[in-house]
Amino acid sequence: MKSVRILCPAFLAAIAGTAAAQPVAFTLWNFNSQPSGQTINTPAPAIGQGTAVALGMTNNYTYSTSPVRVGSFTTCDVTSAGASGDTASVPNNCWRVRGSYTTSLAQAGIGWSIHAPQYTQGAEFAASSVNYSGIVFTFDWFTTNQGVHNMQVQYSVNGGTNWVNTGPVLDSATNGWVNNVTVDLSAIAAADDNPNLRIRMVSVYDPTYTGPGAPTYTGASGGQYNNASGNWRFDRVTFTGTPIRSIGPSISAPGVTPPAVCNSGGQLTFSVQVAGGAAPASSGLAVVGNLAPLGLSAVQAFSDTGTDGDLLAGDGIFTYLATVPAGRPLAPVSINVTVSDAQARSASTSIPVIVGDCSTTSAARIVISETFGGGGNLGVIPSEDAPFDADYVELFNRSAQTVSLDGWSVQYASAGSSSGFANSGDRVLLSGSIRPGQTLLVRMSDPVPGFSPLPTPDFAQTKGFGGMGNTGGRVALVRASGLIGTDYTNAAIEDLVGYGAAAATFEGVSPAPTPSPANATAAIRKVGGQQDTNQNFNDFAIGFPAPANRSSGGFLAGYASTDIAAACAGTPMLLKVNVVPGAASTGITVNADVSDIAGLPATVQLFDNGSNGDAQASDGIYSRSYIVPPAAAQGVGTISFTVADAQGNSDFSNVGFAVASCSDSGAPVVISQVYGGGGNNFSGYNGDFAEIFNRSGFPID
Repeated sequence: MKSVRILCPAFLAAIAGTAAAQPVAFTLWNFNSQPSGQTINTPAPAIGQGTAVALGMTNNYTYSTSPVRVGSFTTCDVTSAGASGDTASVPNNCWRVRGSYTTSLAQAGIGWSIHAPQYTQGAEFAASSVNYSGIVFTFDWFTTNQGVHNMQVQYSVNGGTNWVNTGPVLDSATNGWVNNVTVDLSAIAAADDNPNLRIRMVSVYDPTYTGPGAPTYTGASGGQYNNASGNWRFDRVTFTGTPIRSIGPSISAPGVTPPAVCNSGGQLTFSVQVAGGAAPASSGLAVVGNLAPLGLSAVQAFSDTGTDGDLLAGDGIFTYLATVPAGRPLAPVSINVTVSDAQARSASTSIPVIVGDCSTTSAARIVISETFGGGGNLGVIPSEDAPFDADYVELFNRSAQTVSLDGWSVQYASAGSSSGFANSGDRVLLSGSIRPGQTLLVRMSDPVPGFSPLPTPDFAQTKGFGGMGNTGGRVALVRASGLIGTDYTNAAIEDLVGYGAAAATFEGVSPAPTPSPANATAAIRKVGGQQDTNQNFNDFAIGFPAPANRSSGGFLAGYASTDIAAACAGTPMLLKVNVVPGAASTGITVNADVSDIAGLPATVQLFDNGSNGDAQASDGIYSRSYIVPPAAAQGVGTISFTVADAQGNSDFSNVGFAVASCSDSGAPVVISQVYGGGGNNFSGYNGDFAEIFNRSGFPID
C-alpha cells in the first residue's frame, strides 16, 4: 500500500512544536454500516457528526465490497489491486463516487474525452471542529484504471466559500489503493474550533501532459482520459484533533416505539444514541431512565448488548423494552434519560410518552384494514423494493351484516396537507355490497411496470391520479361521495387512519406506526382486521403487505368488463365477467342489465360454454356478444352485472359504457393520424405530426 502525507504551506513555514497529547478521531466515515451495493448519496459518519457529498458525479454513489466489480477490479477487500486500510472490518465497505460528464472527440484517430473544469469532480467532507485543535485529515483513496489519477486536496474554513490548496497535486500512478493520505492542518489556526470546516478531494488536469486534447485528466489507459466507468473510492475518511476542553458524553435521537401506550398497559421500546466524551476519553458509559411516571423503576438501566429490545450490540444505541402496567392516568408523561461516564460527566434528554384510552370498541362496521403507499417504488437495496406495483387501501367488514357501499368513498390526504381531504383525484367512489368477513381492495395509484401486480382490485382511482405516501399519510372511509376537506369530525366518516409519525390527523392520541422499510411494508390492522379501539397506534402494526380483494376467503365474486369502452348505436360489443366461485359454489349464473344503454328493460345472460361470443368454455370467463340497439340514445350509461350461485350467494358490479350516435359528417378532408411521440427514445421519428386525408373524389383548396 502507498501512503501519502500532505503538509500545508503554512505548516512547512512553521517551527515544529510539541503536539498536544491524546488526539482523537472526532468524525469518521468507514462506510461499513450499510450493505454492499446500497446507493447512498450522502453517507453518514460512523463517529461524530458531518456530511459527505459527491461533486460533479452522476447519481450512482454506492457502498461497495467484494465481489462487486468495476472493469477488472474489485473494490475494498484484498485483491490484486490491494486493499484499503480497513481490512479488519467485516464487511469492509468503501464509498464509490462514479461517473463523470464526458464527450468523445476524435483526434488523430484516437478517441479522447473532454471533461468538466478541474476542481469540480470528486468528494467533499464537512465536519465541525468545535472544541478541537491541531486538526489532521486522513483518508484511503482508490482509483480505477480509467479513473482520474490526479487529485488536489483543498480545505475551507468558511463553509466552502473559499478553498485553499493543501499541497502538491497527488498522483495515484496506477489503479489501486493509496492508504493513509494525510492532510495536516495543525498549523492552520482558523481550522481549530471551527463549525464550518470542510475538506474536498477534486480531480485536476495533468500538469505535465501536452499531447492531443490537452489539457486533460490522466488515466492509466493511455494517460489521457476518464470515462463513465472510471471512479474513485474512499475509506477511513477521518477528522482528528485534540480536545480544547473536556468533553462529556452526549445523548441524542431519543425515541420510543410506539409513541403511545394504552392505559390498560402495553410494551414500549425506548432508545437513545450515545457517544463517549473526550479529554479524557469516556469509560464506563451507563444509561439509565426514570420510568417512574409509567409505574416502573426510577433507575432503569438501558443496554447496548443486543438484548432487552436492543437490535445490535455495540452500535451506541442504548435500548430498553418496557412492559407498562395497567392503570396509568390518561395524560402525557416525560421520561428522563441520562448517560454518565466514569469521569463523572453526564448528559440528559427526555422522551415524551402519551397514554391513551384503549377500552373503547368502535361501532364501525367497515374498517380500513391495510394501507400501503410504497407501490412501484425501488428501495435502497433489493430486499426493500415494493412487493406490488401500486398503492392500495384494503377494507374489511367486521360486522355480522351485509353492508351497502353505494354512495361511499375512500379518500386520501398526505400526512401534513393543510387542506386535508380536498383532492378529487385522491378519492375513489364505492358501490355494491360487502358481506360479513369480506375484504375489498381499492387501488390508489397507477400500476408501475416491472413489479408484481396486485390481486384484481375491486375499485381503482382515476387513471393518472392518486398515489399515497410511503412513510405517512391519511385515509378516510366516508359514507358519502363528497370530499370532507378538513372536517375531521364529519358524522359520515366510518373509519379514519393516520399512519406515520408525520400524520396530522388520526384516531386517538397517536397515529399508526411509520412503515419501515418504507416501500416494503404496510400498516395492518390487528386481529385480522377486527380490532378497532379508535386508537390508530394501538390498532395497527407494521408488516408485509397482504392485499386481498372481495374474492379472497372463498367468496363468490364476479369482475365485470367490456371489450370496448364506447360503441356506436347498432354495433356489437362483448360483455365479460371473470367469475371466482365461492368455496362451495355450484350452478353459477351471470346476467347483465343493459337497460341503462338500451333505453328499455333488458337482461342479457352470459355464458362460459364457448358460444354466444364466449371464447373458451369452462375458463371462468362468462361472455356474451351484444349489439347496442340502433335506437340507443347517445350518452354514458351503466351496465349492471349479477353473479349468483345455487347456494344463494350473489355478487354485483357495474361498468360504465358510452353510446355514440355515429353518422357520416360529410367532411371531405379529415385528420387521419396524430402522433405526439416525436424525438422521444425509441420513437422512430424526430418530430410530432398530424396527417390529413382527402377522402372525397375531387381536389380541395
